[in-house]
Amino acid sequence: MDLFKRILLVVLMALSINSVALAGLIEDHAVVAVMDFGTHPGAATSDVALANAEKMSSEYIITKLINDGKLEVMDKDMVKSQLEAAHVKTEGLIDPDSAKVIGETLKCKYLIYGNVNDVTVSETGVNTLLSGVNVCTVKSHIIARIMDVTTGNIVMAAKGEGVSKSSLVDINTLNAGITIGTVKVTQESVHNAIQKAAYNAVEILENRLYGKRKK
Repeated sequence: MDLFKRILLVVLMALSINSVALAGLIEDHAVVAVMDFGTHPGAATSDVALANAEKMSSEYIITKLINDGKLEVMDKDMVKSQLEAAHVKTEGLIDPDSAKVIGETLKCKYLIYGNVNDVTVSETGVNTLLSGVNVCTVKSHIIARIMDVTTGNIVMAAKGEGVSKSSLVDINTLNAGITIGTVKVTQESVHNAIQKAAYNAVEILENRLYGKRKK
């Protein structure tokens, strides 16, 4: 066997071992609790926070997980009431000690938590169909993590990206604008970008953990 074939064989064996290891990190249909996502410092303006965009990200994560059916998701209202009674921090970054208390309180092994990493806007030119109206691109990134509460270790993390469009016509029609930097965009475009980022983060997590397998 020549050197090239030996190297190729070693690489293929390493990839195979890594794939099996990842697939065994979390069993299919494991029970997970999704925490409220936070906003990374400097990720977005106060207007975005007031529009509840960062809190909705956890709702989008839950929706995607339930629709995909690879993991069993605990009811969010039940999770919230139990954790409030235990006076445990549940938003944004979660330290291992808090995670252990959350796991013991909820009787679950895995948590999914994270942050809206950023919400940015760029002007992408004009739409000729709208008589030269400026059109903006809203982009968001969400970082989602899965933690094993029994060890405090992060099993997997993913950064999802979402992109949406916004125009001045939409803002004037809907009368619901959010200012990001010096540009005004619609709340709908911000939420659309965050929803897509959340869905993308879940897809990345699931693909890394389970590959392209069917439910």
